[in-house]
Amino acid sequence: MSWKHYNAEAKKIEVVRTLVGDMEQFGAIVMAEDTWNVILQVSECVPWSRQSRMNTFIDDLLLILERKENETGDPFISRPYDYIIHIALDPDAQKDTALISVQRKNTYEFVCKDISIPLKEL
Repeated sequence: MSWKHYNAEAKKIEVVRTLVGDMEQFGAIVMAEDTWNVILQVSECVPWSRQSRMNTFIDDLLLILERKENETGDPFISRPYDYIIHIALDPDAQKDTALISVQRKNTYEFVCKDISIPLKEL
């Protein structure tokens, strides 16, 4: 799955980026480009390193969804294609925390809203 947006000038849909494999399994991912850029930040302390916030963010996201699946019985991990993941930055946390909401793809009902995931300090 790739991340796409509609270019009004060219009147066509353009691919912005390809999503990482663990996120491709969900029915859809909804987020602003600025949010993705914050999550993708690479450490400036070790410039040759490919360590980014994304690695721990994806791990934390999947762990939280697994816990929620065990609590609620909703198959977030076993049937991820049935869910839409909304990712935004917490406006009160100065880009240090992502807020995750999970929506059912078939009914558009939100199952979980505004789950906080702290972003790794670089």
